[in-house]
Amino acid sequence: MTNNRWCPYTIFKSALPVNMCNDIINAHCYKEYTLGGILTGQGDSGSVKHDLRNVHIQGTDLEWLNAMLIGYTRIANYHNFDYDITDHDKERVQFSKYDVGMYFNNHMDFSCDRSSIANTRKLSVTVQLSDENDYEGGDLLLDYADMEDWSWEADSNKLVCPREQGTIVVFDSRWVHQVQPVTHGTRYSLVKWVHGDYPLR
Repeated sequence: MTNNRWCPYTIFKSALPVNMCNDIINAHCYKEYTLGGILTGQGDSGSVKHDLRNVHIQGTDLEWLNAMLIGYTRIANYHNFDYDITDHDKERVQFSKYDVGMYFNNHMDFSCDRSSIANTRKLSVTVQLSDENDYEGGDLLLDYADMEDWSWEADSNKLVCPREQGTIVVFDSRWVHQVQPVTHGTRYSLVKWVHGDYPLR
């Protein structure tokens, strides 16, 4: 882990072995993808728009993978965030494939809409599955331009997350972030959200 005091993120650099990352990618290659977008309207129903989010996604049936990411999140929560998180797993791991031109523009994983499942998201998790040399662009950026009161140092208004294969990043679900467009190759990643029984306040 990279931080010794409260911080809006925790990074486990190169936590997963390269062969494990490649096995996870290979386990999903034969499955069908859907085009991920953003739901508009109240709750978790409505139309899907792709102007904010354009990425191939699928769920995973790898139970051990879901459990492992919950474990890393609980470690980060214990040593850093100290949030009240639920024992109930509300959302499964999502496998993402960013081909050339695909992106996820600035957004938060938390929603103020009380009828949305995202209302109780507290911690977001992302895993870098691809070798950093297999693609260009596609950086995960965490935006802290409006976080001047949070006690940590920064050189610019965005944190560029490490690209090393197997890196796990856990961050506050209220944090605005984005995945820049991929300009060459393919970027594979995992995302997961860990909830509380009640929203963050």
